[in-house]
Amino acid sequence: MSGMNKTIKDADALMHDTADLLGEKAIDVPPRQDLRTFNVNDILGDLPRDKHGNVVVTDGQTKDNEGNAINAQGYLVDQESGAIVEGQNFQQMFAREDLGQDGEIPYPFCMERHNFNAHNLMGDFDYKNGKPELMQSSQGFFMDKKGRRCNKHGWMVLLNQGHIVDISGRKKFDKSQLQQDGNLHQLFNYQGRRFDIKDVMGIFEKNANSKIIVQKSQKGGSVDLMGRRVNDKGYLVDGQGNIVDQQQRLVFEKFTLKNGEFAKIFTFTKFNIGSI
Repeated sequence: MSGMNKTIKDADALMHDTADLLGEKAIDVPPRQDLRTFNVNDILGDLPRDKHGNVVVTDGQTKDNEGNAINAQGYLVDQESGAIVEGQNFQQMFAREDLGQDGEIPYPFCMERHNFNAHNLMGDFDYKNGKPELMQSSQGFFMDKKGRRCNKHGWMVLLNQGHIVDISGRKKFDKSQLQQDGNLHQLFNYQGRRFDIKDVMGIFEKNANSKIIVQKSQKGGSVDLMGRRVNDKGYLVDGQGNIVDQQQRLVFEKFTLKNGEFAKIFTFTKFNIGSI
């Protein structure tokens, strides 16, 4: 095995342990609505997906493909308490009494199901003319500077599966939720305008913990490597703190943000209105 390929294999094997090694909290347990960090893939069982990436649960099914207990919505549950748990350490995320009669999670989590910070899904790269410079192994696999497997768009992926993962190795998007080439679908803002998430992302170096290093301007404001205004989550902003794209067009107003994050609305976003 070449040195580069061994680096990739080792990085993939260690990815799930990254958060613990660095003292980082991988997810909020239980989830907090004010932080906008909850992602439904943290609580879904290993199940078939439809063409939109939604899990398919047959009538009366109580186990996922790995033998873990699930409810009618496909959420992982504790068999004794009926509480919904997350999929790596099986910590309780939602108590049984907080669920709807059909087992759906409560508002606002049933609506804002696909939260993530884009920089936590993007590999660590050098940039040239605003574009990431991806490395490749002798086998043609893309990787970042830390040797972690990425797809051609720079999103970190699970080894041999293509699911997009974050810096702690947790799956945030199933491969079936992606475009055919592995890229994220465009999102919508509250006015229904489509946008590419990379158009609102600043460009940064990352530290040893894979967190972005936000620069300070001469006036003390937060900027990226290109000198553009950003918030503490790494998104482009205007002077009022509104999220803007590279052309300085308004995407999300500041008052709609939570913890510096905007709502992630995709075409496949769905929720049960009866649970609200």
